[in-house]
Amino acid sequence: GFYLGGLEPPPDLPGKEMGWGSSIRSFAHFGMNTSMAWGDRDAELAVVFTSNKMLDKQRASRRYMELSDAVWDSLVDI
Repeated sequence: GFYLGGLEPPPDLPGKEMGWGSSIRSFAHFGMNTSMAWGDRDAELAVVFTSNKMLDKQRASRRYMELSDAVWDSLVDI
């Protein structure tokens, strides 16, 4: 499905899958717990990740959140 960022995640997920910097203008698609693609127009940023290992929803969400947070963290020093 299609997702918008900036909102608090559902209680069954560990955090924001598009990372701490996502806003209501961020958008994404997550595919079968193996891939994610998201963008943020305000930050002029696009992120794509794919893997060959399917994880359960909790572990996949944590992986997406940690990768996305790392992207946002890398932009703080710019």
